[in-house]
Parts: sequence; structure tokens; C-alpha cells
Amino acid sequence: MFDQLACGESKHPAEEYDAYSASELLMDLETISRSILDNDSNVPLFLVGHSYGVSQIIQLINKFSPVEIARVKGAVFISGALKDGPGALAKDGGHWIFKYLPMFLLRRMQPWLSEQFVHSAFFDKKLHKSAIEVSNRNDMAMCKAFYRQQKSATVEDAQKLKNMPTLVIHGKEDMIFPIDVGDHLNQSLSDSEFCIIPDASHQVFEEKYEEVAEVMWKFICSHM
Repeated sequence: MFDQLACGESKHPAEEYDAYSASELLMDLETISRSILDNDSNVPLFLVGHSYGVSQIIQLINKFSPVEIARVKGAVFISGALKDGPGALAKDGGHWIFKYLPMFLLRRMQPWLSEQFVHSAFFDKKLHKSAIEVSNRNDMAMCKAFYRQQKSATVEDAQKLKNMPTLVIHGKEDMIFPIDVGDHLNQSLSDSEFCIIPDASHQVFEEKYEEVAEVMWKFICSHM
């Protein structure tokens, strides 16, 4: 497990705009994954991504050689979306506000933006307060750098994952990427199973961690 740049406990170098480009973030993932493939030849590898991480894993697998792909036993896609699917927020460049609004205005709007995100991403209202506090600690310069350089995977990218076992997990109440977005991702994959978790939204792995862990474990065991 690792925190992508500016996520979790990783550093938040907000002034380094290029560090949040899609290619730089993918390079981080590629470096970590290849270090495992190169150094642990007997370890089966399962790749797990959430939200935009789903796009990055799809793009990563498409960069692997046939030998490397053979080492990847499966992928788990949680709350993911494809660029050319029904979800408006999976488009390149993210939401229009990060393109057109100046930084001082984005910073003034941050408390409201955090509330809007949390109310859409969490079905469980008991988690709202702590999630808003976490969101408000993010630097809006980092958010702008990330979303403006976002490049999501396409249906064509997903279709290239032939014979790659995948598990698509989606919260039934997801208001960031609604359930039809998850279904579109599932339908675009050649060897996929779709798991819908009720009473959960975009942060399904936080809200229903036991259910998510159970379906992931069954999937992993079935492909070992």
C-alpha cells in the first residue's frame, strides 16, 4: 500500500504543479509496481485502485510487458469511471472550476467545496464531520494542479485488459460516479465481476470496509 502524492500521510508540495501531472503520478505507480515485480519473483501481484486510481492502474497494466502481465493475477477497481462513460466528472481536466476560477476564490470556497464533496462521497452521515475536517486541510493549489492535469482511461484502454480478472466494486449510493458509471466500467472489461455495496457512496471502502474486504479476499483467493 502507498499514498499517492498529496494523499493520506504523503507530502503536499503544492507549489510543484508538474508533480501532479497524470504522467508523473503514473510513473510513481509504475516504479513501485516494477520494484515488486523485479525483486519478488514468486509473489503474485494484485493491483487495487480507487476512483482516479482505477484509470492509473488500467494505464499501468497496458504499459506492462507480456511477462509482467502474467505476474499480475488480478485487479480490483473501486468506485472507478472511464473518460468516455456516462460520468461527467471523469473527463480530462476535472471540474471546470479548477480551470477558470482564480486561486484566491478557490480558497474562499474551500469549506463549501469540502461540504459538497463529503455529502456526495459519503452515505453514512456519521462520517461527514471528520471527512470535512480532512478535506479542509488540503491545499487548493494542490487540488487545482491535480484536477487540471487529470487524464482518465478510456473504454479502449479498458478493453485492452483481455483475460485480466477484475473485480469492480461500487457503492450503490455513489453520487460522485453514480452506479451506471460503475456498470459502464464493468461492461467495458472482458473478464470482470461487478459487486454493488448497498448504503455506501464513493468512499465505499471507508463506509463498508468489512464488506469490501470480504469480497476482495474471495476474489483474490479465487485467482491464486
